[in-house]
Amino acid sequence: MNKVRALLLAAGLGRRLCPLTEIWPKCLMPVHGLPLMEYWLSEFFENDCDTIFVNTCYLHQIVEHYLQRDRFKGRLKILREENLLGTGGTILSIKGELMMKPSLIVHADNWCGMTVQNFLYHYVVCCNRISTSHFLFIICQYSALFKVIPGELHVPLQF
Repeated sequence: MNKVRALLLAAGLGRRLCPLTEIWPKCLMPVHGLPLMEYWLSEFFENDCDTIFVNTCYLHQIVEHYLQRDRFKGRLKILREENLLGTGGTILSIKGELMMKPSLIVHADNWCGMTVQNFLYHYVVCCNRISTSHFLFIICQYSALFKVIPGELHVPLQF
């Protein structure tokens, strides 16, 4: 399979975790000693994603400082949003980039039990259709955004 791109959505307010998120971004909350975002970035690096976008907005200074570590240098494209665009707005803002190759879109503050490798395998086995599994999406270059025909859980959705 050709390399894929990834968009890690990390700009949200994290209201459900207040008061913790008043001073710390939800995407950097630790789970077993590592920020949730770290799990996703590790998955993307292990699966050789060729371009990784990370959007920031709320508490962007903390998230961007975290992303300045040597491990990430030259591997990420940070998309700072002055005003929170929401999931759809962020996707639309880089739609051209995402439509060039299959693209993973992941909420950085969500946990998914399926590895990126297994998800990509499922994508290939299911004839390269758009797929979804727990906030993890693949957008194909020949698909139109937001025209979804609902499918079953873990079964590809066609746009």
